[in-house]
Amino acid sequence: MAADGGTHHPYGGFSLSSSSQRVEGSAVGGANSSRKESQGFQHKASSEFLWSDMFVKKKELSPDVSIDFNSPGFIDDKEVADVLEEDVADELKFCQDLLIGVFVGKKFPYMMVKNAVLRAWKPKGAMQMTIHGESNYVFEFDNEEDRVAAIEYGPVFIASQMFLVRPWHPLIEQEIATMKSVPTWVNLRKVPLHMWNATALSKIASLIGKPIMMDKFTLSRSRMSFARVLVEIDFDYKYPLVVPVYYKGKHVVDVYVEYSWKPPVFSECSTFGHSLAKCPKVAPKIYAAVEKKNNDGVVKQV
Repeated sequence: MAADGGTHHPYGGFSLSSSSQRVEGSAVGGANSSRKESQGFQHKASSEFLWSDMFVKKKELSPDVSIDFNSPGFIDDKEVADVLEEDVADELKFCQDLLIGVFVGKKFPYMMVKNAVLRAWKPKGAMQMTIHGESNYVFEFDNEEDRVAAIEYGPVFIASQMFLVRPWHPLIEQEIATMKSVPTWVNLRKVPLHMWNATALSKIASLIGKPIMMDKFTLSRSRMSFARVLVEIDFDYKYPLVVPVYYKGKHVVDVYVEYSWKPPVFSECSTFGHSLAKCPKVAPKIYAAVEKKNNDGVVKQV
């Protein structure tokens, strides 16, 4: 028994039947307090009420989740949210080591994708995967070797659907939305020995597309039968098999190019990543082609 007649609960505190007087007193005090708060609220409402005032105490308790009002910017006489590089400096530093994956065509559930890439990449360290937006898969690696290995692996086929992975950069979401280029590993054969460095290989690969990186064997020169370079290639490119290389203004060698993969492309829009029915250029034509008018003059789809 407690000194005031209450019964101690074996895990501390009091049982509900031990302090009826305190509960009643609390209820009376609470009613008075509620009356005062109501009066104060009505007084404020009659003068000036801001919804943000209701969250003042919450912001004090959780300062990390609070955000402030920023005056909009004006660009080309239009009101915009003008985000500066210094506004996202920490996020840019974090994102630079991420990989972004996207399906060419149908996408699959989270765990199916994660299990498939784990089997393919076999990372030695931890790997985190999240979904950004509707179709982008974001990969974060604790081990840099695992990140490089995932890039070098190339496309992953999951249930016959191609899954492409590329390093993050600030405009990658817009590029994926239009999907007019794809990172492709190419083998460059007959590269002269004195051109086996990043600068010369970059110039050779730039005739194919935008060079991204070399593989580790090319970098270390431990395999010199060919140089392997990851290149961002536009879909409307002709994929030449030979690249002419000049040295000091004179033609010295033709470098032969081997492509690990060439993408199928819609001739109408020079892109892929969507079905024919969802192609923004083809779909209206298909829909128009299957429409007919019945005897009442009503258009119906057949």
